[in-house]
Amino acid sequence: MNHIALEKLPSPPGVAVKLLELFSSSDVSPNDLNDVIGADPALTGKIIKFANSPTFARRTEAQSLRQAIAMLGANGVKTIALSFSLTEIGDSDASAGFCYDSFWNSSLATAVCAKAIFGAVSQDADQGFLTGLLLNIGQLAMFCDNPERYEKMKADRTENDLSLVDIETEEYGESRYSLGGRVLANWNFPEAVAGAFAEFNPSSLDNLNSQLLDLARRMSYILLSKEPDYEIVKQFNEDLISASGLTSEEAEEVFRLVGKEHSQIALLLTYEHLPQRSLKEIELEAKLKIVEMSVSLQLTNEKVTEERNQLADIAFVDKLTGLGNRRKYDSVAPVELERCKRTGNSFGLAVVDIDHFKKVNDTYGHAAGDEILSSVAKRISNLIRIYDTAFRFGGEEFVVLISEADQDVCASILERLRLAISSESFVWEDLEIPVTISLGAAVFSSAGEPKGLDELFELADKALYEAKRSGRDQWRIADPANGEPRTWDVSPATTLPGLELSGGGDVLTPAE
Repeated sequence: MNHIALEKLPSPPGVAVKLLELFSSSDVSPNDLNDVIGADPALTGKIIKFANSPTFARRTEAQSLRQAIAMLGANGVKTIALSFSLTEIGDSDASAGFCYDSFWNSSLATAVCAKAIFGAVSQDADQGFLTGLLLNIGQLAMFCDNPERYEKMKADRTENDLSLVDIETEEYGESRYSLGGRVLANWNFPEAVAGAFAEFNPSSLDNLNSQLLDLARRMSYILLSKEPDYEIVKQFNEDLISASGLTSEEAEEVFRLVGKEHSQIALLLTYEHLPQRSLKEIELEAKLKIVEMSVSLQLTNEKVTEERNQLADIAFVDKLTGLGNRRKYDSVAPVELERCKRTGNSFGLAVVDIDHFKKVNDTYGHAAGDEILSSVAKRISNLIRIYDTAFRFGGEEFVVLISEADQDVCASILERLRLAISSESFVWEDLEIPVTISLGAAVFSSAGEPKGLDELFELADKALYEAKRSGRDQWRIADPANGEPRTWDVSPATTLPGLELSGGGDVLTPAE
């Protein structure tokens, strides 16, 4: 079909046109590349920065474009320079629901994926990069032809959404890939690149080139999606291993290297990118999402329940300390709050911070720091009551939910925790390391004050700050009257009712 006006798509920048001419030549010299790229100072700077990125781990840095070309090779520079140049097409801001930055970021991710996959099966990796980069150029042509029409069709989907492909084909009567082939022919791209689009159809992968491109587009989706579809992730993993002959470990390594290279390019071009995750982690997270949805629909299949529990252990437990993590707190704390609102009871929230922990890491090393974190967590777990809950929030910070607790009960528990940490040094490789903690707490009362978890946490954090400001190895509890931190004096007494702590000992009473 020819109803989509190709002339509405912006032309490639002048440097890109000259680079395309070099693509037509089988023998491109470093001098040719230096002359073409060097005419664009901004592009030159990007090439040099890319050559010096951690992706390549060079011992010496490139100081000039010639040195960057020597490091990366003429073909590598030719391909990456063309991709950087093409990303200048379009505004950086989202226009009419279409984000150029998101489109080019997705295109570059597909390019990096195609380069790795083509290389893994001994195909031309640079050709794979270029084809992957331009695989979705037809999508851009559809938008430029009629932005309002494309915006209405696209709705709230992202440029990286695989479901858009079928919707576009139904709307325009032509796939973005066949349209892309016409766009590239119009731009005078090499036949080897433009022709690949005419052959590509995700529904009919009847040749190796199409199979590899399809793997690249699916890998790109997984790389850029915060919550990728589990079936897509699972099927991609199986298909990558089947098509490439790689082992599962080798496939993981390919994905890791792809993520590393894309993050370097995204940083260079100031594009958004997600933290690196392994394929196994992504598949587990996607599977957990399905399990959670299944539970919400009250599916009680025994196998599903077992998988949900296994995945919940991964998602909700801090690996180092064995305590619940921030996500676990976010699921438990609201339940405790609603329970106390319903029953008229009170509970305490304590924030615990290891004093001068950075100094411990700097002095004894991170392995010692990890051991201390683990040991502090163990002491906290052993000293709180069986119906209290401790969490590691990250770094050296812990949170304890103290059930059925008023100010006096909280005070007793805080002092017991403080003493337990400070009274006995931690041992690391025959070295005794003194450690103290500071604590801050606030109590949610039966009167419903403070009104919510955020306010409660803020009061506890303020109390912690006051304890640290006052010299550390101390605790403070927010005064319910005005939220100001206060403390209590220690005096011998019997155990407070309901405070079943092992070992007995002093209890605290409010100071005069």
